[in-house]
Amino acid sequence: MNLKFYYYLFNDELSPTVEIDDFDILSMYLLDHGGCFTSHVDFFEECIYNVKNNIEFDMSSNSYGVIKNNDNLVIYFIYDEDKSVSITLNNFITILQLWVDFLRRNPSLNYKEYHTIKG
Repeated sequence: MNLKFYYYLFNDELSPTVEIDDFDILSMYLLDHGGCFTSHVDFFEECIYNVKNNIEFDMSSNSYGVIKNNDNLVIYFIYDEDKSVSITLNNFITILQLWVDFLRRNPSLNYKEYHTIKG
């Protein structure tokens, strides 16, 4: 799975975005929280902490539900549950951590990050 994190200019403001090969639902989940607001980064960090410590926690967002099934997650669009993606818990946490790390950097229009997640 290939990921690309970058900023784009919209109304004279830099906005974060993410592209994930064949995982549009996961991309939209990451952006559904507004992307880079402190409260949303805090939510993602809480998700990471809770998953690593095996604490039950609702990781759903405004428009996307998350169902934990053993070592996998199903992320689905709540307005059309047929639009979903399954991902391992480890890959999900890795992606969340990469996204949080990206958002914590100083925004730059020309800065891009590329990552490959195996599995």
